[in-house]
Amino acid sequence: MMDSKEYLIRCWHCSAEYNAMDAPFCNHASPSIICPFCLYCSCQAPEEYQKNLWDDSPKELLEEKLIRENRVSSKLGDILIRAGKITKSQLKDAIEKQRILKKRLGEIIVMMDLLTPEELELYLIDQKQVEEIDLSGLRLNFKLIEKIGIDFCVLNKVIPIEDYKLDKFQILRLAIGSETDLKRLKMNKRIIDYTIIPYIAKPEDLEEALKKIKREEDQSDVYILEESED
Repeated sequence: MMDSKEYLIRCWHCSAEYNAMDAPFCNHASPSIICPFCLYCSCQAPEEYQKNLWDDSPKELLEEKLIRENRVSSKLGDILIRAGKITKSQLKDAIEKQRILKKRLGEIIVMMDLLTPEELELYLIDQKQVEEIDLSGLRLNFKLIEKIGIDFCVLNKVIPIEDYKLDKFQILRLAIGSETDLKRLKMNKRIIDYTIIPYIAKPEDLEEALKKIKREEDQSDVYILEESED
C-alpha cells in the first residue's frame, strides 16, 4: 500500500519525478499542484494526465484540492456580487455550467460575457491571488523570452514563464518584482495583447534570472560576430 505522505508523479511538462504530497498548489480557480522543478502547474496538462493524477491521488490530496476549489469559487462569487458585476442568479447559473463544462468559475463567467478577462484578473488580484514563485530552480524558457524580447525583460525586470491560448484569449504567465509593476506593464505595447497572470518573485531570484538572460544574449552576440568574421 502506498504511503499517504508520498505520491510520486512525473511532471507532464518537464518529466521530472516529484512527491505531489509536498508540492504547493497554484491559485487558479480550479487549483492544481505545481512542479517544483519547472514551476508549471498541471492545469494546462492533457486531460488524460489530469484525470489519472486525481483518480490515483491519495484521499488527503484530493480533499485539499476540493477545499481550495470551494474557497476560491465562493470568494470570487461573493466579491463579484458585492461589486455589482453579477447577480446571485447569474452566479448560480455559472456554478451549474461549471459542473457541466468542468472549467474554472472565472472562465465560465467570462464565457457568459458577464466579465472581461482583464476584469477577472483584477478581481483575482483583489483576492490576493497573486502568488509567490520560486525562480531559483526555474528552467528559463529562452524561446519565450526571445519572443517577448530580451531587452523588454531586462529593462522591465520580468521573467516570462509560459504563454498559451485559452479560448480566444492569449495568456502570459509572468514573474515580476511587485504588484505595483502590473499597471505599467499592461500598458506596454509589447505585451498589451496578452492577459497577464502575474507571480511575485524574490528580488534576488529575479536578478539572478535576469543575469542568465543577459549572459545568453551576450553569448548569442559573440556567436553572430564569429559567423560574420568567417
